[in-house]
Amino acid sequence: MSTREQKINTYKKEISKLMELNGLDDILDTSEKNTYTFSRLEGQKRQLITVLILGAYLQIDAKMSILVANFFFHHCSKEWEVVQKVTNSKEFLVFSKKLLNEMPFLRKISIIKEFVSIPKEMLTTINKLNDLRNAIAHSAIPEQLGEDRVKYKGKLIFSLLGAKLIKQDVKKVMSFLQKNFVRAFEDNSKS
Repeated sequence: MSTREQKINTYKKEISKLMELNGLDDILDTSEKNTYTFSRLEGQKRQLITVLILGAYLQIDAKMSILVANFFFHHCSKEWEVVQKVTNSKEFLVFSKKLLNEMPFLRKISIIKEFVSIPKEMLTTINKLNDLRNAIAHSAIPEQLGEDRVKYKGKLIFSLLGAKLIKQDVKKVMSFLQKNFVRAFEDNSKS
C-alpha cells in the first residue's frame, strides 16, 4: 500500500471516529416507530446544517481577514521571502493578533468596502449569512428567535433545500472574495 493510500485509510478512520464523536454515526435502530430514531435523525440533520453554516462563516471571515491584511500591508508578492518577511514582522503579528482576529465580521466588511466595490446583492447575502451564523451560534433553539431568523430565501435553514441555498450563496461569496483577492494580489505586484 502506498503512502497516499495509507493516509486515505487513516483519514477515513478518523472521519468515521469524528462522526461517531459528534453523534453522526450509523443509526442502530431504524424502526420508524422508534421515537429515539426520529429525534436522533432530526438532531443529526440539524447538526450537519449547523456545521455547514458555521464553517461557511469561518471561511468567509478568513478570506475577508486576508483582504483586510492585504489592504493594510500590501504583502502580496510573488516572492515567498517578501511575503514571509512581512507576515513575520512584529507589526503584522500585532495587527493580526490584536486587531484582525478581534475585529467583528461587519467591521471587516466595512473596511473591504473602502477598497472593493461590493454589489448590493452580494452585501445582502453576506449580511444574511452573518445573521444566520449569529442565530445558530448564540441560541440553542434558533427558532425561538423568530421565524425570519431560521429561514433563508424563504426556506427553512434546517431543511435540505435551505442548506442547498445557503451553500450556493456561500460559493458565490467565496468566489467574489477570491476574485478580489487575486485582483488585489495583481495590483500590489505591479506597485
